[in-house]
Amino acid sequence: MNRKEVPCVHWKDCGGCPLIGFDYKEQLKKKSDKILKASLPRDSKKRNQRHPQADQSFAQTLGYRNKAKWILQPDMKGRLKMGIYQPGTHEVVDIPHCAVHAPEINEFSNFVKTELSRLGVRCGPDLKPNGAPQLRYMIVRYSFRDKKIMAVFVTSAAKVPHLEEVFAGIQEKFGNRVLAVIQNINADSGNVLLGEANRFVRKTGELSETFGRFRVPVGPLSFLQVNSFQASYLYSACASSSETVPLRRDSIFTAAWDSSRCTSLR
Repeated sequence: MNRKEVPCVHWKDCGGCPLIGFDYKEQLKKKSDKILKASLPRDSKKRNQRHPQADQSFAQTLGYRNKAKWILQPDMKGRLKMGIYQPGTHEVVDIPHCAVHAPEINEFSNFVKTELSRLGVRCGPDLKPNGAPQLRYMIVRYSFRDKKIMAVFVTSAAKVPHLEEVFAGIQEKFGNRVLAVIQNINADSGNVLLGEANRFVRKTGELSETFGRFRVPVGPLSFLQVNSFQASYLYSACASSSETVPLRRDSIFTAAWDSSRCTSLR
């Protein structure tokens, strides 16, 4: 076991990165072992055999994540927390300095949190019958390709007192570094994060990310791999495999092969 100094101050409470306390080679070994155990039958003799280990190292093992999904919740004293649920609880762990998020995401999130507190914007993920309008969640995306930010504010109603002032503060502070600010309205008390209605508060262009030579447009509801660098490597590896291994035209590996070369399936 190769332990190292943990690079995140929130590691013990957050639980989002259980392997961050190990050096990177040990992380790769643990991930490989887990995948093998999950993919082989329990009675298979191969489970106990030695298998080739993943050895692809990435220069950027911190600050790589291109998306944050924040839950907004006041603590017992009314102080705003912005983070994720502590494992096994409904209590939010405040995470102002996530080690794996792009630094630009942390900078933007902390500014918004300060403005929400300063202006007294009502926040909380849970809805109460006939409750006042509130801000529930915030999603922040960062494009390493464009060096731009997109932010989605999930609210319980169309109008939340003082939220427009927060939007104005974002414009003043970040200017054209923020490509789009979207208000998403979700009045459903269930655990679905996003509603169906979006309002573009600000939009100056289209956010995009690059996977190999493939440019992918990113919208407020898009699913996107959170590690753009690793996804690019995986797509490239699939493309390399396709040079020697015949693939069915409807396989995911064929899609990766076509994507990595900016071609379309026919």
